[in-house]
Amino acid sequence: MSSQASAVHWDEATGEPYLAVPSHPGIRITPLRDSPDEVDSLVRVNSAPSVGRWFFSRPFPYSPADGRKQLDAALLAQAPAIASLRSGAADESALAALTVVRDTQSGRYIGDVGVYPAAPESDLAPWGLLYTLDPQYHGQGLGTAVVGAYLAWLETLGVGRVEAVIQTTNVPSSRLVKRLGFSLHEVKGAKWPESKGGDVREVGVWLRDVGPRGTEGKEGTTA
Repeated sequence: MSSQASAVHWDEATGEPYLAVPSHPGIRITPLRDSPDEVDSLVRVNSAPSVGRWFFSRPFPYSPADGRKQLDAALLAQAPAIASLRSGAADESALAALTVVRDTQSGRYIGDVGVYPAAPESDLAPWGLLYTLDPQYHGQGLGTAVVGAYLAWLETLGVGRVEAVIQTTNVPSSRLVKRLGFSLHEVKGAKWPESKGGDVREVGVWLRDVGPRGTEGKEGTTA
């Protein structure tokens, strides 16, 4: 069955909400699952050098303790978000409910997708986009399909402008957001955390207005 946010479905076997990825029927965007297998998958994907080298705040190298910490924090936010979906809410209160890219055949976490307040102190700031994908699934158009499906859901929630900050050397990610309608707003230097060298790296700031109220930033969401 579908919730009032029409892109959301509910799995009859697991009771989980999910987003379909139409071009990849074996892939869904789901909640996290509280299990050792989920932690193992988090570690496997986020430990891959081709993934972790681009992280800003997520640890790299990425340990089992990091996986457990990330899972525990996400589960706290996820529970009320799923409750919002069950109640029929179609606003930003549901954002934390659906963050995992999951292979339905294996049941494994193979990546994640989400948004966060890019500047929490400002109601006019865009939402920051983040996504990761298991390198084994690269080169299949899956990243574009997943992020596209997720952005379509954001539109049903009233989310407005979305921002992707991508290192200019990360050409595949830059191409991905460009394919999805993002425009390059500026190129600038960004200081990386001391834990990752503390150097300044060149990044592109890409913007896309997801819905008709997109130019209003976070004020475009439904409170």
